[in-house]
Amino acid sequence: MSIPHGHALRLLFSLPLLAAWLAIPVTAEDAPDEFTREVARYELTLPNLEAYGAVMAGLADWAEAKPAEAAAMRQRAPKGPTTYPQTVAHIESEPAIATQLKAAKLTGRDFVLIPAVVMQAQIAALGEAQGRTFPTDRINPKNTELVRASETRVREIMAKVTTDRARAFGR
Repeated sequence: MSIPHGHALRLLFSLPLLAAWLAIPVTAEDAPDEFTREVARYELTLPNLEAYGAVMAGLADWAEAKPAEAAAMRQRAPKGPTTYPQTVAHIESEPAIATQLKAAKLTGRDFVLIPAVVMQAQIAALGEAQGRTFPTDRINPKNTELVRASETRVREIMAKVTTDRARAFGR
């Protein structure tokens, strides 16, 4: 399985910019927000990442089998910016998503954080390969190591997740 060409290009061009952002010195005024802190604290495991992939595949299959219900779910999605806790609460309140999460033994927090954690770890791994270091309040070295050690599997899961997300959420 491969990453769609356009997605791969966007990721390729955004990684150096995001890696540079991670390396910016932090002052009290621009300390990480709650979501950034949560991403850095979250400990990713390959079983959780695989379970996340299963949740997305299950949601995609559900959305295709029940298009009217899926359309209603999409309509209930918050419009505009939301906070991290609001996003988690919304995810957990959606019956179809909650059912998939329960089956996979994941939480709404996992569902929201896992894709961000993977991207952050991929950015950190790329930056470290270029000789950069990152503040510990912005990255989790264990996640970076997991992504580096399981690069092919992580890439496969996330490529399928991208396709399944589009099937489930229409974007």
